Amino acid sequence: MNNTIIDEDVKIVLDSDIEFERFYGKTVLISGANGYVPSYFAYTFMALNDTYDAGIKVIALCRNEIKAKERFAEFVERQDFAEVPPRVEYTLSDIGYSLGVVLDSM
Repeated sequence: MNNTIIDEDVKIVLDSDIEFERFYGKTVLISGANGYVPSYFAYTFMALNDTYDAGIKVIALCRNEIKAKERFAEFVERQDFAEVPPRVEYTLSDIGYSLGVVLDSM
């Protein structure tokens, strides 16, 4: 990784008694992956792949694609990592459109 502190923290986690084998060969979706704690999950799973060839596929759900590509720059081209910005689509219902008159009068 590109951050010494994160590298040291992840090494401590990998050296712990946590039974990571349950994640081997699995796909893991991390919601809010740009966040502090969720990003550590992503770094840890990627380190498991690098250290133990764990075969974990990480899908990092991020609200901001630009920030995600900055935070996870070292992983974005890897086959075991996918960063996904959420796509939010919506339309107003008839009731929603009817409220336009009320909003316009404000």
